[in-house]
Amino acid sequence: MDTASPSLSGKEQSLVAFVEQQTAARLRRLAYELRHTRQSMNEERVHDLRVAIRRLMETLRVTKGVLPEKGTAEVLDDLRKIMKDAGRVRGCDIAADLLRGAGAADDAAALQQLAERRKVAEGKLYEHAQQAYHRNATAKWRAMLMLDTRGGA
Repeated sequence: MDTASPSLSGKEQSLVAFVEQQTAARLRRLAYELRHTRQSMNEERVHDLRVAIRRLMETLRVTKGVLPEKGTAEVLDDLRKIMKDAGRVRGCDIAADLLRGAGAADDAAALQQLAERRKVAEGKLYEHAQQAYHRNATAKWRAMLMLDTRGGA
């Protein structure tokens, strides 16, 4: 089924197809990272989740007007919420690394406080990741961006 608008030139149709392809690829990567973050909240997983979110968000921002505006806005809003929680976890990780680098002992009060803050932030991130999984968010985002119906599989 040809879904491209008849008013688009060949170059414009190619651009739309490219944007859809790149967005779909970044969405698949995000789904992968969400799945794995639910299994392990280690530093690397949280960092990789943030990278996947940031790349998808930037793709949606840069290609504004190519994909449905309402869907794009809703997806960005959902991503911001997950990113906020992931950022809190990652911030604790970075602060702990800095303290350790400055010579703080593992039993230092500041590191213990960071560990407690991380646990709370981790719990919120886990909740968001679970909700995204249980409501099949990435499939809904794909539909909101019309990637299934426009050829961006």
